Amino acid sequence: MGNFAALLVTDLVISPIDLEDYSLLGIGKLRKQIKLVEDQARGGRRIDFLGLLPSRFVSTSPRQRENLKTLLTQGGTSLMFEGVLTQRQGYAEAVSLKAPGLDHQEEGRPGRRQGNSRRADDNQGAAFRPPSPPRGSTP
Repeated sequence: MGNFAALLVTDLVISPIDLEDYSLLGIGKLRKQIKLVEDQARGGRRIDFLGLLPSRFVSTSPRQRENLKTLLTQGGTSLMFEGVLTQRQGYAEAVSLKAPGLDHQEEGRPGRRQGNSRRADDNQGAAFRPPSPPRGSTP
């Protein structure tokens, strides 16, 4: 029960979840852990479960889209935190290249435009965009 200490001291929980089959199997275990900690270690003091936050979502994956649909259908909106964190290859490449954000060139794609302008597909399911460090700073 690796979450015990964290659950003992928190009042709110948002749980990131990958949209893979093995991750979906752990939802029941998480809810049981929260209930156990509430009842046995917190003297009945409740933890406000804000929901599951789909993370590293690959919008081109039919399996992940189907798993997201299943979560929404079976769990309803009360189980889900509003938003989705998408997997962007550009983030991993930027870290590897020690380049800020999406300002570098991805293979076969032009680099991100300067300033705050966005391409139409930049918001596709994105709930969070990590800030880019100021130009000239070292990561």
